[in-house]
Amino acid sequence: MVAAEITDVGVQHAVVVNFTKTLEITTTGQSLYLADMRAALAGINPFTGAEVRVTHFTDLLLWNNGTSSIVFNSDDYVTIALIHAGR
Repeated sequence: MVAAEITDVGVQHAVVVNFTKTLEITTTGQSLYLADMRAALAGINPFTGAEVRVTHFTDLLLWNNGTSSIVFNSDDYVTIALIHAGR
């Protein structure tokens, strides 16, 4: 996934968000992943290749960094649950 700040001009800042696998259900082939986005995100911007630090983002993008297409069958799905907690 990519966290990005996108305006009318285009992508202003973006960084790849790292996931940690927290659960694998071997009977169904499904997995649950967690991404902690409470702090500023730092890494490589996948659009520019530049080292960046993103402190404000407006969009979350699914990103396939592989060399082949991803095909979703009728029983496949992606669920994103965001939990926003004020400090």
